[in-house]
Amino acid sequence: MKKLILSLCLFCSILMYSQDRKEFAGIWQDINNEETVLVVYHDKIIKSLKFWNFKLGDKFNIKESFLYEKNGLVQTEYEDNINNVKFITEYRLEDNILTKEANGMLQQFTKLN
Repeated sequence: MKKLILSLCLFCSILMYSQDRKEFAGIWQDINNEETVLVVYHDKIIKSLKFWNFKLGDKFNIKESFLYEKNGLVQTEYEDNINNVKFITEYRLEDNILTKEANGMLQQFTKLN
């Protein structure tokens, strides 16, 4: 009985986290700069998020790797090969606003339909 309860709890927590991740998926536009776009894809097979950062009109070579998701916080490793920079990025989704905190800077995004 104890194993059954623990298994159900584990299943419910996995289900909750997968639901959170799906809400991050979509095309997001920076509130303060229309030319900055963030694309988040939820890969159902590997149950992970993939991130692409775009600044319209600029060349870029950015790799953002999903690290983990916990309680609505998604953490990634951001690697900009053009400027040779690497740091940890955190995303939070509240009231349909995606907040990105990276390297001491905050960006807020709204979802494009």
